[in-house]
Amino acid sequence: MCLQMRKLKTFAVLILGLNMGISAAAAFGSPVNPGGDGVRMPWNRGDVSTGGDSGVVLADDSVTPHIIVPREMEDQESYAVDDLQHYLERMIGREVDVLTEEEAESAETEAFFPVYVGAVEACAELHVVIETKDLGRDGFVLDVSADGIRILGRSKFGTGHGVYELLERLGVRWLFPGEWGEVVPARARLSLPAVRVTDEPAFKIRQMHTAWVGGEAGDWYRRNRHNRSGFFGHAGGGLRG
Repeated sequence: MCLQMRKLKTFAVLILGLNMGISAAAAFGSPVNPGGDGVRMPWNRGDVSTGGDSGVVLADDSVTPHIIVPREMEDQESYAVDDLQHYLERMIGREVDVLTEEEAESAETEAFFPVYVGAVEACAELHVVIETKDLGRDGFVLDVSADGIRILGRSKFGTGHGVYELLERLGVRWLFPGEWGEVVPARARLSLPAVRVTDEPAFKIRQMHTAWVGGEAGDWYRRNRHNRSGFFGHAGGGLRG
């Protein structure tokens, strides 16, 4: 009986993992480009332009990424920036600073690779791209060049989605809620091809229903770019005979 129960539990975990994986993929993505260049293919608009440089270095022994943000951020942007700082630090094994534009102007720039997030001056021209591509609320632009990385969305949600796209391109994955379901590669050197990506979700509603709604589950939904989550429970406990 115990063996059967263990088999049932194992099967249930596998089904749950498959469900979550399919849900996450359907929410925003398709497989990595089979061409092997490490660039995720676009999901909806089909718009990826490369700059020809396959070695934009974000971090190595002499370079550390710094995240540049506006003085004020909305909630989804703030969550995404916290995640970006957290996962970059876990990958490279050292501190990553988050600076406002004003703080960045006076910072040491010799070993400084900027990652601009949100409505900062460096991202201003990306507003034109968003309008030209007619991106919806959750759309974003991710621009990677030797001058830095720029991420801007149509809204706070789009900016957050752009941050998680960047982390996925660096190898981070959220397969299950909680730290045990995370894949965070430890790398002394982080690099990406020079690329500009414009994208938005293929589905307006991206959700899965679960019997577990908590902080870790909410973080998992956000990082996998769901926009709805919920719990359909039973009302039997409220019935009276």
